[in-house]
Order: sequence, then structure tokens, then C-alpha cells
Amino acid sequence: MGKASLWRVPADHFSTLYDNRTGRPDWRGIAAQALLPLIAGAATWKLGAKIADVGGAVSGISIVAGLLFAMAVFLFQLRITLDNDKRLGEDDFVLVDECMANTLWAILWGG
Repeated sequence: MGKASLWRVPADHFSTLYDNRTGRPDWRGIAAQALLPLIAGAATWKLGAKIADVGGAVSGISIVAGLLFAMAVFLFQLRITLDNDKRLGEDDFVLVDECMANTLWAILWGG
């Protein structure tokens, strides 16, 4: 796997789904993120649902993915400049990193 590999994106995203009080994985969140799309996809395939005109859906998803990419660039820039602010703690860095992982996961789904 090279630097362009996307295998870390799902792993980083799913590692953000935890209970903040206990530190344990949030299995309801993980199930909602993994199982619901699979169930919905299987149901629409089984029912034979089709989209007559995909142009609108592709346009909407592309616009949202582009906005999310702009957010990822902003988060990258924010993460680089966080070292200069001594008021921030380790938790602040973790939150920005988790937000970046979630944003990259959303971009991957939109792509």
C-alpha cells in the first residue's frame, strides 16, 4: 500500500465512533454507519428500484463532495496552525483529527 491508498480512511473514521465517557466503541453508531447502508442497498436491489434520471443526484453529490473537500483543506490548515496556540490541549488536537477522519470518510462516499 502506497501513500495514495485509501484503506486508512475507513479505519480512521470508525475509530472515531466511541463513547466519550467510557472510551468503548459505540456499537450502535458503528452498526448505523455500516449495516444501514448495506441493508438499504440490498432492499433497493431486491425491490428492483431504479433512478430514472441520475443527473440531479450526481450533481448534488458532487457539489456536497466539493464542499467537503474545501472543509478538509481548512481542517488540514487548522491542524498545522494548532501548534502555535499554547492554550489548546491534546483533546483539541484529537477533535480536529477526528473531524478530519469523518470529513474524509464523507468525501470518499461522495466520490
